[in-house]
Amino acid sequence: MEEGYERPKDEDILEQEENIRSEVAASSCLVGDQEPLNVLLEEYSNPVLQKKIVELSQNYRCIRRIRGDGNCFYRACLCGLLERKKTLDGDRKVEECLAILAEWKNKLVESGFQLLVFEDAMDMLVEQLEQSKGGDLEATLSILRDSIISNFLIMLLRMITAAHLKQRSEHFEPFVLNYGGDCESMQDFCEKYVLPMGVESDHMHAVAFAEAMRLHIRIEYLDRSEASAQHDFKLEGNDSSSPDIMLLYRPGHYDVIYRKA
Repeated sequence: MEEGYERPKDEDILEQEENIRSEVAASSCLVGDQEPLNVLLEEYSNPVLQKKIVELSQNYRCIRRIRGDGNCFYRACLCGLLERKKTLDGDRKVEECLAILAEWKNKLVESGFQLLVFEDAMDMLVEQLEQSKGGDLEATLSILRDSIISNFLIMLLRMITAAHLKQRSEHFEPFVLNYGGDCESMQDFCEKYVLPMGVESDHMHAVAFAEAMRLHIRIEYLDRSEASAQHDFKLEGNDSSSPDIMLLYRPGHYDVIYRKA
């Protein structure tokens, strides 16, 4: 080691790594085009990951990449919501979602959110769902790729998730108290890990969001564990075998995936 060399402090290294991640995220598209799922084989040399990608390719035809900016779970779900028209019963699904959003308008106020803060975002999401009935994918992608509009809608989805967690605090609070060791209450958890933009989502967020919007969300896990993993998030009693939204989870990140016909 050269004389006079001073090793960077750990916090400086972490800050630099975070800056690099932020730069990479900022340079990537918010919502990408569909790509064949097997393009992931080019990104991984690990045999376990390659085997899992081949297995996933048997059931899924393509992937739509979502920017890894900490909002990828909600952005991917938003993409799935607005693309539901493409399913056989798309119109019915959209109407169900519109009815659920109408209920959340009052629930959010009851949970302490000011109508003035979220009403425009709610109206915008309702408008986009109505327009999605026309099946104009390019118009949908244009909205999803507009950072101002899509982040505005993600803010609303975070509020709905937080409100649901608070409403079911007795169920979720035991998990919250062990979450990172720095949350003393559900309110504390929501303020630190749910409402702020750019904060990553995990299992508990997925459970709460799926329950709140009465969605069936299927997440396929692509990691180095030997066993294949798939998890369905939906309300208890929902016996639907066809997911509304399908996501691929790689550690710290979510993308949208699409089943073969």
